[in-house]
Amino acid sequence: MIPKPLLAKMAGHRTYLCMKHSMIFSCAVIFLSGMLLVGLGAWMKHGAATLVDLMGHYFMQLINLSYICIAMGSIVSLTSIMGCAGACRENRCLLTMFFVIMMMWVVAQTVGVTVILVYSNSVGFMLYDIFKDSLVKFYMGVAAPDPISTAWNVVMTKFSCCGLTNKTDFVGSTFTQVTGLAYPKTCCANITSPSCDGTTIVPNLIHPRGCFNKVIDVIKRDGTALGAAVGSMGVVEIGSLMLSMILFMKLGSMHYEVLSHEVFEGKMSSGKYAPVAENSSSMTLQGCLEECMEALDLFLNNHFSESLEKLRPRAKDSMYHALIYATVLEMQAMMTFEHEDIANAGSTMKSAQEVCQRFRRKSGSLGSKLSGDSLSEEELHAEVCYAECLLQRAALTFLQDENMVNFIKGGIKVRNSYLIYKELHTFVQSRRAPTGPNHAQLEGSLYFGIGAFNLTLSLFPPRILKILEFAGFSGDKVYGLSQLHQGALSHNLRSMLSALLLLCYYTFLSFILGIGEADVAEAESLLKPFRLRYPRGAIFLFFAGRAEEIKGNIDEAVALFEDGCKAQQAWKQFHHMCYWELMWCFTYKRLWKMAYFYADLLSQESRWSKAMYVYMKAACLSMLPQSDARPFGENEVDLFRQVPSFKQKIAGKSPPTEKFAIRKARRYKASCPIRLQVPVLEMMYMWNGFAMISKRPELTEGMMETLLAAERSLQEAPANEYILDDTSLIQLLKGLCFRNQGKIQAAEECFNTVYISEKKLKFDHYLVPNALLELGLLYINLGRREEAIKILQKAKHNYKEYSMESRTHFRIHAALSKLKADTNDKGETTAL
Repeated sequence: MIPKPLLAKMAGHRTYLCMKHSMIFSCAVIFLSGMLLVGLGAWMKHGAATLVDLMGHYFMQLINLSYICIAMGSIVSLTSIMGCAGACRENRCLLTMFFVIMMMWVVAQTVGVTVILVYSNSVGFMLYDIFKDSLVKFYMGVAAPDPISTAWNVVMTKFSCCGLTNKTDFVGSTFTQVTGLAYPKTCCANITSPSCDGTTIVPNLIHPRGCFNKVIDVIKRDGTALGAAVGSMGVVEIGSLMLSMILFMKLGSMHYEVLSHEVFEGKMSSGKYAPVAENSSSMTLQGCLEECMEALDLFLNNHFSESLEKLRPRAKDSMYHALIYATVLEMQAMMTFEHEDIANAGSTMKSAQEVCQRFRRKSGSLGSKLSGDSLSEEELHAEVCYAECLLQRAALTFLQDENMVNFIKGGIKVRNSYLIYKELHTFVQSRRAPTGPNHAQLEGSLYFGIGAFNLTLSLFPPRILKILEFAGFSGDKVYGLSQLHQGALSHNLRSMLSALLLLCYYTFLSFILGIGEADVAEAESLLKPFRLRYPRGAIFLFFAGRAEEIKGNIDEAVALFEDGCKAQQAWKQFHHMCYWELMWCFTYKRLWKMAYFYADLLSQESRWSKAMYVYMKAACLSMLPQSDARPFGENEVDLFRQVPSFKQKIAGKSPPTEKFAIRKARRYKASCPIRLQVPVLEMMYMWNGFAMISKRPELTEGMMETLLAAERSLQEAPANEYILDDTSLIQLLKGLCFRNQGKIQAAEECFNTVYISEKKLKFDHYLVPNALLELGLLYINLGRREEAIKILQKAKHNYKEYSMESRTHFRIHAALSKLKADTNDKGETTAL
């Protein structure tokens, strides 16, 4: 329960109070709608006698529908009470439950309305048949005492109608056969008229329209009002969903104040939240930082166990020891991907967060802390360590938990961390922060945090960024890079983290999520001081190898990756990163058996993406001539068939590359499968590998030879359902090779060939937007900006739900961002 002082403080904020009351009002409206649904169900079951009788022997369907209405109405009403209670009591658990259940209800409503609108004609025909069956078979006349006849008489009298469509509905009916009459008296406009004898048919005597059409007229007349009511209800429900999440986040961002309050009141005077006195520690903040720097040096020199042993004794009473110790365990967990390691890292990081909490000021929100008496140096460090713990716990939450509630919790942790970094950064920039002997360490922490958030957020496409901006995030790539560079160049505890993130960006992200224009010089400049200080550091040998790989120096890259494996044996997971790159290096050289060897090692030792590793094993084997012996007696067909069995989920979703591999491997389910032509080269494209070989003409020439051989094989093969897709894939990859060789016209023709084949493709629909992307990049290199923008926008907006869509959108976003940056540099104003 959140303490009353905190509630009173939060209630003083008008915006928060307004949202809280709006939530309560929305829940009240939803409660009324739920009760109306219950009432409708009860009426259909007990009060709708006429409707039940009209349906004849189909009445049980209506009774079943009534039970559904009662059940759904009850659930909606109870959920609204839950939401109201969550808002009133400021209970995050109740708000979360309200959000989840109400989201399911909104989705169910949307699906139901969509089905009704799409199949409205079918529903109308079905109801028509039911009522027609009731009228023809069971209606006996005006004087008949049975409920069906009575119901029809009431309806025809009330709506001034005759039959279902008109008087001809009675032809051949039970009524006509029993009475010999053509129509009942209730069909007459004036029942007392002498002409209304059941046989006479004169103008204006009988109602010309049937009851079904009359009811349709009523629905059309009142449909606008009904639609408005339903739409308004939908708006209220969606509004309540948004309010519940905003309140949830508000309460989440204030959650640490609860802990502070409890510590201050002495409610946790013993145990994990026990307060720490200023002088209870024999080691100063500066001493803690120096010892953590020593532990980090051990880690970077491959002495991983010694590093942990140095940190462990003080991990319960020093915020920096706790944070670095937990960070090392988290790095290990993310590489092993073992459930036990992830759970252990999560528990350790939670303990580290609790240690940091004890060093924070024990009252007020961070904003009030910064606006009041200045925080001490130790308290400022505690804030930034706490933010780091939140961020790292969120990462573990995404890896460990797959349900929606925990995914939301992870998102809240990220947002709270971002807000702390943002407020601290503003405070330190204002020059109001105390500048003690460890101020450079604090600045280094903020350089890393602010830089990481800005750089990461700037990579997202606009459609995702808009959602993130709604949640309070924003990103600036240039500013993020500058902050990280400042952090990497200064000597502090986070300089290594800043450098590693920059190296990841320059050597990986700019290729995988960008257009392959990595600044290798920047990467090598960052690496140089670390290589001098840690010459055998496995992680820096790995990035040095990656830099050589980008430059096209494949042999030098192989040597560095192999050296990285030899440098240490304690953490085999470092080897796996090198194995992955070695697999691609040998792929670029078309040494398929060597590439297979490293894919095989990964499939046996690494848990990160077994489906991908097995797929790559099969793909490498499929590139060998049929006459060549297969290593270890394995067969590519059997391996392809195994791929789907290794599917896994990360953060609740299967990785896109795994889904792509599984979809491609489905071809081998057939008893006589049609082989994939160039699966290794196709996956190489997905990782932007053709940009890697662009600086080495002989590597591009080798790939072109492989593609031409595959093209000849397709031309000689009998026609099959995959031939157009396989041909288009080869055209796309040939276009990349032509572009690397400077054969612009040939490359353009290849990309356009894929584009004009759009309607003929059956399976690989991802080829068209990617061909347009590559064509756009070609135009950018040629300086044809307007054409490039047009092509890229077409690729971005005209294609949905294809394989690897997110990665393609990231690359399109990077290309458009490059055009925008070039435009700004030249002072032009072309709209993108």
